[in-house]
Amino acid sequence: DLATGEKASTTINFKPMTSLSGVVKDTNGVPLPGATISIQGTSISSLTDGQGLFFIETEATGDQMLVVDGSTISSSVKGPDRDFSKTNIALNIGLGQSNVLERPIFLAPLYLDGSETSVVIGEPSVVTSDRAPGVRLDIPADSTKFANGSAIGDINIATIDSQAATIAVPSTAIPDTVVALEPSGLSFSKRVQLYRIA
Repeated sequence: DLATGEKASTTINFKPMTSLSGVVKDTNGVPLPGATISIQGTSISSLTDGQGLFFIETEATGDQMLVVDGSTISSSVKGPDRDFSKTNIALNIGLGQSNVLERPIFLAPLYLDGSETSVVIGEPSVVTSDRAPGVRLDIPADSTKFANGSAIGDINIATIDSQAATIAVPSTAIPDTVVALEPSGLSFSKRVQLYRIA
């Protein structure tokens, strides 16, 4: 104050909000409400709304792993003969900005309508499906490991539009379709064979 010579000061700390948003759909482009979205290694999570949309405020920035858990989707959405698993997506979250995923996150279902193949101990598995005509997957005995650590479970295979793949197809490859193998997180300890049959 020039008249009195008084001076006063204050410090304001401003931290811009960092957010991440996107939409989750099935491979037919139908929104999936009730999927749990989280960032690996943090307690941050959100459920997709009725339009499949999610919004997360986060302090986690830079290279992160987004966890999309489709197992929390209600049976009224999934239906009686399909399920969704958990999948991880690597991404980069910019600090102090609204990070909006450009493309939807697509989840391929595990069909439980009799088209699935059951993997059992001590036996090789041949995975085929009417949803993947002309495609066959041969799995050696005792080589399958599911995401929950089990060696047994159900596997489903389907051919989907390449635009509906969970991970965007690299620009160097432009297929019309890709083969979706569910459940996500499935791994093999031995070489498997995926090929087209007549």
